[in-house]
Amino acid sequence: MSNVIPSDAVEIDHAVGDRQRAGGPKNGVVTPSPAAPIYTCPMHPQVQQDHPGDCPICGMTLELKTAPSGDAAPDNTELRDMTRRFSIGAVLALPVFLLAMAHLVPALARQSWIMSDGSRWTQFALTTPVVWWAGWTFFRRGWRSIVSRRLNMFTLISIGVGAAYTFSVVAMLIPGIFPESMREMGHVPIYFEAAAVIIVLVLLGQVLELRARSRTGSAIKALLNLAPPTARRVTASGDKEISLDEVRALAAWMTCEWAIRCGWFPATKCRWTAR
Repeated sequence: MSNVIPSDAVEIDHAVGDRQRAGGPKNGVVTPSPAAPIYTCPMHPQVQQDHPGDCPICGMTLELKTAPSGDAAPDNTELRDMTRRFSIGAVLALPVFLLAMAHLVPALARQSWIMSDGSRWTQFALTTPVVWWAGWTFFRRGWRSIVSRRLNMFTLISIGVGAAYTFSVVAMLIPGIFPESMREMGHVPIYFEAAAVIIVLVLLGQVLELRARSRTGSAIKALLNLAPPTARRVTASGDKEISLDEVRALAAWMTCEWAIRCGWFPATKCRWTAR
């Protein structure tokens, strides 16, 4: 068997690569450029794009499918955004939690400020940015999941937090619509701490997930960078370095030649055979 790679095999391989690099359709499906990282939904692998974002079907965060090529660094924009939301949300939610749970401490249970209007309004003021700024992305994903009729954990989070916050706001602004049987020490109970703490805990989970995903992508990229860009081809005239594309073309051609000699299919059906 000759060691020369057929010219048409290399041309076919390069033609296919040129069409893919140009972003042209492959089998009728437009795919992202191979040079860019590909993000996909873990629940819906048919959703693919070359930048981070949310799944249009379920609202979940798209995860990295392939490592970025070359020296391109992974995009950690969402990780930085979630980290900022978590940090600010935690600072605001902590005093809300302490004010709401202070009545459980025996030494503080009889303090007048525990159930005072000032404490309640403080919880309202601190919880509002936590819910509507730090947790806004969860409401957006939850709404999208309802519209697409594909319910997920963001549906539960948005409904639960929204119900707790809305009930508490109504209890603060229009307490007269509630019967006396629902009042404790002259006030309708509020649940701002539940809404704030849930948002912060979910943000913490998102930060940990995105951080682990980023480290995984970096590890995959490091492994891919270990692959040599060329191979050494041993011939009768001496050694020669060839690219990996030529190695793949040679392997495909040799496979076709071997299959033809075994009589598995005729030579006319093998596009890699020399003309």
